[in-house]
Amino acid sequence: MSARHGALLAPTLGAMPPTPSSPCWDSDALHRGSVTAAAVISILALGVQRPGGLLLAVVASALCCLAQWVAWRRRGRRSYRVVFALAVAMMACLGLFLGLNWARVLDPLTTVAFLFASLGIVQSFYLPARKDVEDALLAPALTMMAAATYSQELLLGPFLVLFVVAVSGALILGRLEECRLAAGLMGLPPKEAWRLVRPHARLLPMLLLLAGAFWLVLPRNLESRRERFPASTPAPIDMDLGGAIYNPIYPGLSAAAAPDARDEAGRRVPPDPFRSDGYFGLAAYMDLSFRGQLSDELIMRVRATEPAYWRALSFDTYDGHAWRMSEQSARPLPAREFSIDLPRSREEGPLDRESVRLVQTFTILRPSSNALFAAYRASELYYPARRIYVDSYGSLRSPSPLAAGTVYTVVSQRYPLAPERLRAAPAEYPSSIADPYRQLPEIPQRVRELARQITSPYDNTYDQVLAIQRYLEENYPYQLDIPVPDYDADTVDWFLFEQRSGFCEMYASALVVMLRSLGIPARLVAGYSSGQYNLLTGYFEVRARDAHAWTDVYFPGYGWLAFDPTPGFAASEEPGVRDRWVLTRLAPYLGGTLGIDALWSQAHAWLEATATALRSVRPWELGGLIAFAGATLMGGAALWFAGRRRLHRRVEPAVAGPPRHRITAAYWVWRRSLGTHDQTREPGLTARRLLQTLPPSGQAAELTDLFERARWSAQEPSPEEAERADALSQSLRRARPRFPR
Repeated sequence: MSARHGALLAPTLGAMPPTPSSPCWDSDALHRGSVTAAAVISILALGVQRPGGLLLAVVASALCCLAQWVAWRRRGRRSYRVVFALAVAMMACLGLFLGLNWARVLDPLTTVAFLFASLGIVQSFYLPARKDVEDALLAPALTMMAAATYSQELLLGPFLVLFVVAVSGALILGRLEECRLAAGLMGLPPKEAWRLVRPHARLLPMLLLLAGAFWLVLPRNLESRRERFPASTPAPIDMDLGGAIYNPIYPGLSAAAAPDARDEAGRRVPPDPFRSDGYFGLAAYMDLSFRGQLSDELIMRVRATEPAYWRALSFDTYDGHAWRMSEQSARPLPAREFSIDLPRSREEGPLDRESVRLVQTFTILRPSSNALFAAYRASELYYPARRIYVDSYGSLRSPSPLAAGTVYTVVSQRYPLAPERLRAAPAEYPSSIADPYRQLPEIPQRVRELARQITSPYDNTYDQVLAIQRYLEENYPYQLDIPVPDYDADTVDWFLFEQRSGFCEMYASALVVMLRSLGIPARLVAGYSSGQYNLLTGYFEVRARDAHAWTDVYFPGYGWLAFDPTPGFAASEEPGVRDRWVLTRLAPYLGGTLGIDALWSQAHAWLEATATALRSVRPWELGGLIAFAGATLMGGAALWFAGRRRLHRRVEPAVAGPPRHRITAAYWVWRRSLGTHDQTREPGLTARRLLQTLPPSGQAAELTDLFERARWSAQEPSPEEAERADALSQSLRRARPRFPR
């Protein structure tokens, strides 16, 4: 029964005495409190997702509580003046939203979240009836959706659980009050209301389980088809380095000048002390004498459809002890509405129809150098600055060091490259590639001989690269705590023949040097590996220990391809399929516990086949998946409203009461179907006077007569009269005149 009917129900009873078991329709503070709790939880969940947002969320929550208190004090009183004032306030919120959205064109989610929260608060000031209170759940639901879209960590989980509890409580309490009123009209004890509300209480857990099951099998991080992508900074960029590389953690490496410092043992000393929270490779000069172990501190989160190496800088010059860039300058690229189309060099090869778009959105969590991270072959950049810089190696640079809270998006093109095509690639290189990327200092002859020995069985570049990569992976264990070589020793030679263990910079340097000794262009690349994928949040979590170096090898017609000789790493610059289901991570544990490993293996094979098929899904084909999700939600909503409809249409059969109660219920169910027709009259409207306001109807007159005799006569009605009243009620509701609600 709706709020506007319940609020005026008592006056329509006329001389009927009040029923103790029928509480005032708008006096359920617990119901309004549940709605208020849902609104506050959604606002706080949104506030904790943004830096500095918690204080604003607390203020907004307090304002929401104030609005609910004002609505509670004014419950049951309608005022067109208040409605007009709130409409003006909502229009003001909409205008502010449009203004903010214009100012933050690449970060619309912030303004959308503001719109949902502000409209919810404004609406909370005017909730005269219970139906209005339940309608007020829409804004918190939209705010929670915005919070879930923002969420990059599991902190949202507790808020989501509390929100579901609050919303479920509000819905059940609303149905309970409605059923209490129905039971009171039939003269039944209040405990009978639980029998009426029980179907609704059972339906909510079923819907939650259905939503959870759907979430488990729904693929995560499908390719985005948007034309604009997120980009924002915590503060305006007010400095410009002019394209120079600067790392605030290692300022001594920014000059790209080789240090000439030694310790007491005559070994090289880096210009800056090692720090566990930053990578020394993100500078213009990479010194191979750094030693230390990086921490587990989160550096950034990346939302991408596929894992990739997040490359930052490339180095072409090796001096036996370190790597540097021979060309330091970078050319500026102006942004058009913070969107930049990145140029492609002729050496990278043309784009073709086989390329697959990879969208990456980076959220920087700690200050870093001004080198921008991106998967290889970046074609578009969305960055909140008027210009960015591109060096001669294709690396991207921000005008200033990256601040914590910076968000930007890169669109890259990836190619499915078959080994047969790479084996057939010619070994003829343009001078712009051959001259800088085959340069070597004086290196020991045994390094060259080892490279020739490993690659002698192969006659093409691709197999030669793989041969050296396998040799390094299989014969040199990974180790961080190794000593620093003597000052006069070549680092690669020392790694290959004396130390015979090392870390990623050693492996990558060895692969580059041996390939160059064979006349194959190669370079060293620094950045981060893809990081750990969090299936619950959909983000790659990149930590300081994920800092990495690998090797780029040039193939004419295809550009630079990544190869990683470090044990435990596998370079993947091609599009591929990865686990996108929460079920694929949980099922192995459940299978071992429940003994259903064979069943899980079959299900996993089916999911992998489905993932492979999804790679070729077009936007219009994705409609099937969306239709399934919509059908699931609509089916749940239909079940919910069907239960409500059944409650109002067949209250009497749900509670097998005496004929007097059945006749009373049949009358009030029909009367409710009249809409607001009987509620716009004067208070105290009796059944007989209501009948006079309706179009002439013999069935309505007969039902009214049965109701009056059942209510006021001392003689108990017969079961036949009860059945007649039920039949009249159903017939009148089918043929009732349509009054505005």
